Amino acid sequence: MGAFFLVRRSGSDAPPAEISGLLAQHMTRQGFTDPRTLGGPHFELVVYPKQNHCADNVVEFDNGDFCASVGTLLYRERSGAEALQHYYSDFSPGSPPADNLYGAFCIIIKKNGKLFLLLDRLGIYKAYRNPQGTVWSSSFLANAATLEHPRVNEQAVYEFVFQGATYGNETVFRDVQTVDCDFIYPLDDELQPVAREGAIRDPQPATASMAELVEENLAALRTYYRGIAGCFGDNVDTALSGGYDSRLTLALLKDRGLTPHVHVYGKPDDADVRVAREIDRHEKLGLKHIDKSVFPRLSEDEVAGVVEQNHRVFDGCPTDGIFNNGSDLVTRRQRCASGSLMLNGGGGEVFRNFFYLPDRRYSVQQLLWTFYSQFDPAVTTRRFNEGDYHARLGEKIRAVLGTDRQKLTRTEIELVYPLFRCRYWMGKNNSINNRLGYALTPFIDYSIVKRAISVPLAYKNHGAFEAALIREVSPVLASYPSDYGHDFLGGPGLKHVLADRMTLLRPTRLRRFMYRIKARRLPEERPYLLGNDYLARVMDTDFPCLGELFQVQKNRDNAQYNRMCTLEYLFQKTSAQLV
Repeated sequence: MGAFFLVRRSGSDAPPAEISGLLAQHMTRQGFTDPRTLGGPHFELVVYPKQNHCADNVVEFDNGDFCASVGTLLYRERSGAEALQHYYSDFSPGSPPADNLYGAFCIIIKKNGKLFLLLDRLGIYKAYRNPQGTVWSSSFLANAATLEHPRVNEQAVYEFVFQGATYGNETVFRDVQTVDCDFIYPLDDELQPVAREGAIRDPQPATASMAELVEENLAALRTYYRGIAGCFGDNVDTALSGGYDSRLTLALLKDRGLTPHVHVYGKPDDADVRVAREIDRHEKLGLKHIDKSVFPRLSEDEVAGVVEQNHRVFDGCPTDGIFNNGSDLVTRRQRCASGSLMLNGGGGEVFRNFFYLPDRRYSVQQLLWTFYSQFDPAVTTRRFNEGDYHARLGEKIRAVLGTDRQKLTRTEIELVYPLFRCRYWMGKNNSINNRLGYALTPFIDYSIVKRAISVPLAYKNHGAFEAALIREVSPVLASYPSDYGHDFLGGPGLKHVLADRMTLLRPTRLRRFMYRIKARRLPEERPYLLGNDYLARVMDTDFPCLGELFQVQKNRDNAQYNRMCTLEYLFQKTSAQLV
């Protein structure tokens, strides 16, 4: 299914009809139709099909029990109702099924008269709730609509603008939280979350050889892709660029005998496009090249409709913001047309040294300097405190790792990538795609991560381990050039290795300043959609809310500026309050 909301009331009272009505209105505005309603004495559950495909992801039983899923769920190499039938049979609250389960999803299950809600084990699929636990939904905007005057969460605003996502269980509104994947939520009467087993906690680096670890990780990947092949066949759409992840994705699909739809985004002279075309010239993939920059320029009269559509369909605050020419939504819908699976290679960095740090312990603060300092305090107001901002992020990192230590092992640093970066940043994009159609990011699945995280860092450096995976699956695909300046057969050249080592040796304390240096050199030029004439068509360009937190016009980073405009648009529409 594409979306859901659930309203509950403890005690003998039925769920309030006015709240359900308000949520239903917002789901309709976001483009969802043909709802299916299930209920009980203390709850009402409404589920909607995906916007580009109608498949039945609800099964009901004669005793009043049911099992529903939202997102994309594969179980025992099945999807849809058949997968849910098996899941229901195997489910127990103390030990929900974990093996042969893949995807990004939320499950709402009523078994033996008891109601439960849980997410995929890494929390890639996003769902939201209010602090009281009475309103649950796959839509941030729908949940926020139940608030009379949403209260702005300053920390989350800074995180979204600087990093493209909000972290922990927070959103930009204090009274809308994300559902925690580390718990099962019994939704009957009193809300008492139950901690789940299987959390990945600082595994030790494996002692096996690189060849043995390649074989072990490939076995897990091939099992996953066997499930994709069984459920979708050739009806899969995937990107092809000049990097590792899309090449490994294509290799694994072809390894299962599939012929997927393949596309590349970018201008004709972009490195990704050149590499993809070279591969297509030999492999005859039917590559579709899409240059979003040539989409027609919007007029000032058209911008309000496009921005409002982006706001609703992308659920308020997508990573890239809502101020674009509409091409993002058009291409996403094309990718999932006719029930196609949108396959994304995101998360493949779990096979590489994502943070480019040497193999030793680091403090949480050093990690924050390394990657979570993509901001310039000069564009903020006195309300921003860099120390406080980092302290809050550090608390959230330790929470997902399950530790209270300030010093992290190197394997824990590796875990931050899937459990923190991907869960919150990549998960948002995955969840948006799942509103439209089927979408998976296999490399960041629990079954894959728990093995990849133990691969010694020495094997991951310079992309060696992921190149070995590609090479083992398809030597032919590995032989084509990449945008790194080398193919994946012979390994990186000296120039690539030296460049990597220069980054590895850069002190963490210095890395915190690199963004600031680059940002202050950016040209003072806005894309036309971010110009004041266009912005004034949809919002108050004095930024009455964001202007309290940022010196808005000082920010030359147009990606961050787009996110500022996106939040200002949201806050003005919802009468949000900065307190």
